[in-house]
Amino acid sequence: MIVFEDVSLVYPNGVHALSNISLNVARGEFLFLVGSTGQGKSSVLKCI
Repeated sequence: MIVFEDVSLVYPNGVHALSNISLNVARGEFLFLVGSTGQGKSSVLKCI
């Protein structure tokens, strides 16, 4: 299981990549991260 509760991420250059996100992915579930460029998809994966 993957659980994020109220997670924020700010890079050293001051860019706010994630702001107070919450996410629950249960064992066996699939998750698709979809969005435009610069919306935080890669940042979420880096946190995992």
